[in-house]
Amino acid sequence: MPKQERLRGIGRDKTEKLFFQAIQELNSFSINTSPSIRSPFPVADKLGVIRKTVTQPDFSVTRLETGQTMFVEITASSGNLPAKEAQLRVVQAAGVSNYIQLSGDQVHMLSELAPEARLKALFQLFGWK
Repeated sequence: MPKQERLRGIGRDKTEKLFFQAIQELNSFSINTSPSIRSPFPVADKLGVIRKTVTQPDFSVTRLETGQTMFVEITASSGNLPAKEAQLRVVQAAGVSNYIQLSGDQVHMLSELAPEARLKALFQLFGWK
């Protein structure tokens, strides 16, 4: 599939598309839409009602060399939103440890770095060696 086609089908806003492009340029990762994460029991949704059991991160980023995967949720804001907090509760209840929420500032910082520095910063954000 040509790069432009993949870009149109992934990422709903410009911050998500910026992240997609920043990762795609590194050529050492596979980046795809993420599968859903399901909690075995309901947690509080963004309104505080105990009923949320599923969330779908924006991306699944896999390091080709090792197979390590990180589920990534992108937010244009700082991430201190009730909906993002509810997503995090689902992930925690599901016992998923390879999940991260990145703010718009973090995505912009990554995109402005040279590829080698971007790779290092990404590993640091993901907690990878």
